[in-house]
Amino acid sequence: MRMKSIKSVPQFDFIREERWKKLTKKEFSDLMSYKGTYSHLLKSQQRVEELKKKYEGEIQKEMDKQNNYYTNLMKVSKKIDYLRDKYNISCSIHIGKKYKKKDGSVSQYYSISINRRNRTTLSCNLGTDIHIKSTLKEFYKNDKRVLNQIKEMGWLEWLKNECNDKKTLGGIKWNCEDIIDENKDKVDGTYFSLEKILPQ
Repeated sequence: MRMKSIKSVPQFDFIREERWKKLTKKEFSDLMSYKGTYSHLLKSQQRVEELKKKYEGEIQKEMDKQNNYYTNLMKVSKKIDYLRDKYNISCSIHIGKKYKKKDGSVSQYYSISINRRNRTTLSCNLGTDIHIKSTLKEFYKNDKRVLNQIKEMGWLEWLKNECNDKKTLGGIKWNCEDIIDENKDKVDGTYFSLEKILPQ
C-alpha cells in the first residue's frame, strides 16, 4: 500500500475478528502490530484536533498581529526607500574577450560593474588577467591569509566572492559602498579601479 493510500484509508479491519484464529502466528502478530500502531495514530489525530480547538483563538490573534506588522512595514518601507537606492548595490566581475598580442601570447580584459537601485550602473576596467594577478600579489604581499585564499580559490573566484557579501567575504562590495557614499553624485566608473576597490 502506498503512503498516500495508507493516509487516506489506514484500514486494518478487512479481516473479521472471527477469522483471526485461522491466521498463522506471524500473520496475527503483524496484524496486531498494525492495529496497535493504528490505535496510536487515532489518538494522535484526536489530540491534534483538541489542540486546534484549544489554540484556535490564540493562533488567529497572532495571524492578525502579523497582518498588522505587514501593514506597518509597508508604511515604514516608503520612508527608507531612499536608503535602498543609496546602499542596495550589487557588484559583479565581467570577463572580456581574449585577444592575441604581437608576441603570440593571449590575454584577457576584466571589468567590474556596480549596479544601484534606480541609479545608473557604474563600470570600470580592471585590466588584463596578468595585471590583476600581479596587482593582487603586490597588494597583499604582507598578508599571507589573503594570498592563501587567492591561491586556494583562484584569483577570479576570489574577486567574485569579494563582490558578494553573502559568502562572508564582500570586501570589494563594502569598499564600493564607501566610495559611492563618500563621493555622492560625483561618482563615476573611474572611482572603481582595482587598487581602490581591493579590501585592506
